[in-house]
Amino acid sequence: AEDEIIKARIERLGFVLEPHSQNEAQPVNIAGAAGVYIFETISSGNVVGLYKNIPIPFITAETYILDEMQLAADNHKHDIAGQTSVVIVNPKHQMAAGLNGEIKIAPSDVWIMATCAPGGDVQIVAKSKVTDCVCLAGYEKGAKDMAGNALPARRVITFISRNSAPIMTDEGWRLFDNSILWGMGREKAAVSPEGSAAITWGTLKY
Repeated sequence: AEDEIIKARIERLGFVLEPHSQNEAQPVNIAGAAGVYIFETISSGNVVGLYKNIPIPFITAETYILDEMQLAADNHKHDIAGQTSVVIVNPKHQMAAGLNGEIKIAPSDVWIMATCAPGGDVQIVAKSKVTDCVCLAGYEKGAKDMAGNALPARRVITFISRNSAPIMTDEGWRLFDNSILWGMGREKAAVSPEGSAAITWGTLKY
């Protein structure tokens, strides 16, 4: 049910989502897709680093696969409980959504997805208020991963979890929306999730 909330939010941005089960053979066929989104609710062992080299944008809320993706060190922290706020550390980045400083993402404690050991040419946008771990970050096409390899398309680490989605604040959703738009290369688009999108950007496999 929590994934359906997130799915609906992405679709309101103008994307069409094509669903895939984590129990399917992985990686799934990405022919014709504009990007791939990984929900936090999967079991990470079903995906690991199988999407590491795909030539299209990759956005993940499942931080347990970041080490296999060569975007974070082994044994990094994956999720953090007791959160109501994140802290924007790069307000000039598109994913910051024009926000700055401490941003309340939930009215009561939730847990967020994060990494305390991101690596490579990472652009850090926001951190956990409690632990200072990175919960919103991106990599440009051509940026280097931890192994020194150039990434073939944008990569995004986003913070949304199954228990934050049902009570996310408007500002929390703004950050999430912009993580999707930036990851998909649509950061210049003036698409309001509150209205009807007049354009379909493409299909995301998830």
